[in-house]
Amino acid sequence: MDREQETSMTSTAVKHDKNKPDFTYISYEMMEALAKVRAFGETKYSRDNWKLGGPNWIRRNLAACARHIWKHLRGEVNDEESGLPHLWHAACCLEHAIYEQAKTATNLSELQSGLDAGDTTKK
Repeated sequence: MDREQETSMTSTAVKHDKNKPDFTYISYEMMEALAKVRAFGETKYSRDNWKLGGPNWIRRNLAACARHIWKHLRGEVNDEESGLPHLWHAACCLEHAIYEQAKTATNLSELQSGLDAGDTTKK
């Protein structure tokens, strides 16, 4: 059956989107938080500077994420420098790590190898 026949046999349009990500799962609040922290980052560094990566980039961003989360857990809601919530900064740091993983690793074992290679405490 070709697409024309398939469409004529149904009362609605055919959309082949099975197994494709549905970005409507991401809340407006998350998108707004990321955008506002990005705008702050653009003035401090430059637009998309975070995409350049660098040595131990995943580990450094996970460490920054943890620092923001710990500050939030200790009762400091907003980052002193930006005035934006620590949780928003934590989400951006996590995004940096996810972006870098997607850019550089093809599977989880590669990711773990990369983290181990950057760990100077293991010998």
